[in-house]
Amino acid sequence: MDLCEKNCSQPDPDIAGIGGMVSFAIGAGFTIVIASASLLLNISKSPNGLDAWLSHLIARIIPSRMKINPKTAESLSKDFLLPILFTSNDSQLLTGFVVLLAGWIHFARDLSVYHFSVIINMGCETTAVTASDASSISKPALTQEVTQYIRRLVDLAIVFLTSMTLQIALPVAWYISGLVELAAVRRYGTLSFQKCGEDAQKEYQWGFGQIAPTLYLLSLFLPTLDAFRDYQDLKRARVD
Repeated sequence: MDLCEKNCSQPDPDIAGIGGMVSFAIGAGFTIVIASASLLLNISKSPNGLDAWLSHLIARIIPSRMKINPKTAESLSKDFLLPILFTSNDSQLLTGFVVLLAGWIHFARDLSVYHFSVIINMGCETTAVTASDASSISKPALTQEVTQYIRRLVDLAIVFLTSMTLQIALPVAWYISGLVELAAVRRYGTLSFQKCGEDAQKEYQWGFGQIAPTLYLLSLFLPTLDAFRDYQDLKRARVD
C-alpha cells in the first residue's frame, strides 16, 4: 500500500477523458478509411506485382454490378475523397498536437505513467494517420554474386515495401494496434485509480473538455458533404 501511495495517479479528463479519446478514435478511423479507399480506387494503375494481385482479387470478389470503371474511380478519388482527406488529415494533426501540448503542460507539474502512455499512444496514432505514404525504397544494386533464392527474396521484399498494398495495410494495422493498446492503458489507469481510492469516473464526466473534441468531429463530416455536392455538380457538368 505504501507503493500505491507513492505512485498514485490523479484522474485527468483533459488527457484521458472519454469524450476526447472516443472522438479521436472516430476521427482517426474515418481518415484511415478515406485514405485506404482512395488508394484502392487507384490500385489497378500500379505496376507493382502485389498491387496487381490485390486488384485482381478485389475484381473477383466484388459483384459485377458494383464495379466502377477506371474514369469514375479516378474522379471519385481526385474530386471527392482527396478533398476530404486533406481536411481530415489536418484535423488529426491538430488533435495530436493538442494532446502532446497538454502533455507538456502537465509534465511541468506532474504526469503519471498512465497519462504519459495515453499521450504516447495517441501521438503514435496521429503519426499513423497523417503519414501520406510509405517511404520510397529503391531497388538496390547487387554488386556481388548471390544465390537465385536470395535474389528472389530481395525482389519480393522490394515489391512489398514499394506497393500501394503496404500503404493501405500498414496504417490500418497501426491504427488497430494503437486502439488495442490505448484501451489496455486506459484499463490499467482505471484499476490504478480504484486501488488508490481515486474517483475514476472523473474521466467519464462530460464537461467542456469532453464535449469540445466531440463537436470537433463536425470538421470532418461537414467537408464530406461539401465534397459530395461538388462531386455531383462536376458529374452533371461533364454529362452536359
